[in-house]
Amino acid sequence: SLEFNKKIADIVKNSIKEQSVNSEDNWMSRFETKSPDDKIEKIPNKEERFQLESSVRIIRNDKDVISFILDIYEFSGGAHGNSSIYTFNYNVVNQKEITLKDVSNGDQNFIKKVSDKTRDILKKDLAKRAEVDLEYFGSEMLYSGTEPNEENFSLFTLPEEGKITFHFPSYQVAPYVFGASEVTLDLPIK
Repeated sequence: SLEFNKKIADIVKNSIKEQSVNSEDNWMSRFETKSPDDKIEKIPNKEERFQLESSVRIIRNDKDVISFILDIYEFSGGAHGNSSIYTFNYNVVNQKEITLKDVSNGDQNFIKKVSDKTRDILKKDLAKRAEVDLEYFGSEMLYSGTEPNEENFSLFTLPEEGKITFHFPSYQVAPYVFGASEVTLDLPIK
């Protein structure tokens, strides 16, 4: 639908606009605060320019559902760049976006069940990846990032019939070094 396509286009356009403003502001701050020994020009050369990259990962594309992730990476100064992810799910038959409410099929406890299941899976996964007990590096991010509210689970894809994958960007459930996390669950959530 036009509305669905506009939503995607607006995200990309806004990312470009924000990156442009942030990059210019950050470069000018760097230029204006340089020390006498710094060789920072007023306009960055090709190697010093900041970055904005976008890519699409198709998760599912069949006669019923289109499900994909839009990744946007930006670097406008600092220790490292940042990635943002946006997920989109589209019902081809009904020609409308699929929402979390659609997936829950009226289950009033859907978000609570998802919260409990994803928290348990992520706790084990992150502890294994850290090679230490999760409590060692702090589980506050994990618990706040999996609180049973719709916003925490708004990034999802539908990889196949009867499955849902929840995506958690960097900093939502663990420190940056862990990167993004994801959990795939069977539908309906039990």
